[in-house]
Amino acid sequence: MIEIDLLLTIVQRELREALKNRWLVLRTSIRGTRAGG
Repeated sequence: MIEIDLLLTIVQRELREALKNRWLVLRTSIRGTRAGG
């Protein structure tokens, strides 16, 4: 059970980082298009 908990924690952390990076890219792209338009 401990290994499963550890795996879930790692997966959650990876997902959070991926979402954060995607959100930053989305924000920068929106800002870029807004500034360019």
